[in-house]
Amino acid sequence: MKRLGDPTGMKVRQRMLPWFAKEGRRFFWRNRELSPFHFLMLEVLLVRTRAQTVEGVADFLMQRCPDPQSLAAIRSSTLESILEPLGLSRKRARALLALGESLVACDGGRVPRRADKLLALPYVGNYVCSAVRCFAFGARVAVVDANVRRVVCRVVGREDWLSIGGPVPEEVYAIAQSWVPRRGPRRHAWALIDLGATICVSRPRCRDCPLQPVCAHARGEGARRLPVARTGPCLPDAAP
Repeated sequence: MKRLGDPTGMKVRQRMLPWFAKEGRRFFWRNRELSPFHFLMLEVLLVRTRAQTVEGVADFLMQRCPDPQSLAAIRSSTLESILEPLGLSRKRARALLALGESLVACDGGRVPRRADKLLALPYVGNYVCSAVRCFAFGARVAVVDANVRRVVCRVVGREDWLSIGGPVPEEVYAIAQSWVPRRGPRRHAWALIDLGATICVSRPRCRDCPLQPVCAHARGEGARRLPVARTGPCLPDAAP
């Protein structure tokens, strides 16, 4: 496998942000200053759910629960009712309540910055941990969901990695991490997520893709139609 650093990684970084500025999706959480707590809550809401569906629910819930204390105090039935449009309302409610209670009990209501402490929270797995570190704290970490995994695998010509079940292969994370810029990691992560959601789909629109010049799939190297991937990671069934 070709190692993706410079110059390929540099070309990816250079191409993604201009594309995102013109073609990126617009959601309120990308243009509004949110607290780390609200980013954490948002990522739970986004699991296996279209962002367009989440937007209205998230905005209302953030106003209703401005901090972990208010979330921990809300009635389960009330929270389930708010979350009903998203589906899996009971599971999401349990996850959010457990998060609120854990933050209040262990961290004084503060969302930790460190990966190990984030992963110690209930219902926080690798994806949510990376997303919170990147989007809430601006950390230079890769955020790899099913969409980004598809982009990475196609660019490097390793679409066989897409058929591997379970967690994202370490090689995919390593490549995605090598693409993350030192400045603007949040916008870069959102750009890759949007590219995978709108362009690099099951039937890719390679002519519209900013990564076409550096993409093995676009060059026809082992290109093939892929099964439709999930829109995001599964919500864990239990706290770690």
